[in-house]
Amino acid sequence: MVTGPGAMRRQVLAAAAVALVALAGLTACTSSGSSSAAPGQSTGTSAPDSTSATSGLAQQQSFVRFPTASALLTQCAVSHGVQAVRSSAEQYNTSHPKNQQWLTGGKVQLTPTNGSGFTDWFENGGGGAVTLGSQQLSDWQQWAASHGELPAQVCGSTVRGAAVRQLYAQVYAHWPSMLSDDPW
Repeated sequence: MVTGPGAMRRQVLAAAAVALVALAGLTACTSSGSSSAAPGQSTGTSAPDSTSATSGLAQQQSFVRFPTASALLTQCAVSHGVQAVRSSAEQYNTSHPKNQQWLTGGKVQLTPTNGSGFTDWFENGGGGAVTLGSQQLSDWQQWAASHGELPAQVCGSTVRGAAVRQLYAQVYAHWPSMLSDDPW
């Protein structure tokens, strides 16, 4: 059963990731391995290239991280003092009932009730439209998902590993099902 905002999106992205991993595996099994041939040309038989499976796994991880990257980037930007993001979030929040507000005291706190409001704000010209490091915040979402870390251009310094997981736990502390699915 799909519940909560973004759950359908995560499910679709996860299905796409599985398809990509399957395609990567098929490619690895049918490719001729490393060669100087152009893509699509065969040079005979050799051992399969294991990088295809590895890149398929990386793509799957990226797809799974993508839906949550926006909230982590927003928290990073607010914590780093990006006033345009914080002001936009505060303005959005004041136009909604208290239980749908997701920025509290400078902290992004997502719940099943306010998660769709956050997504609406981020994707429809809110914080996602703010430019940081020559890219809009929404453009950093794919970068963060692909790299498994949060960029210095948004956070002040690169955030990776346990620090990303700690930030994820803070942002989703009031959304237990999201805590159990931490993709970072």
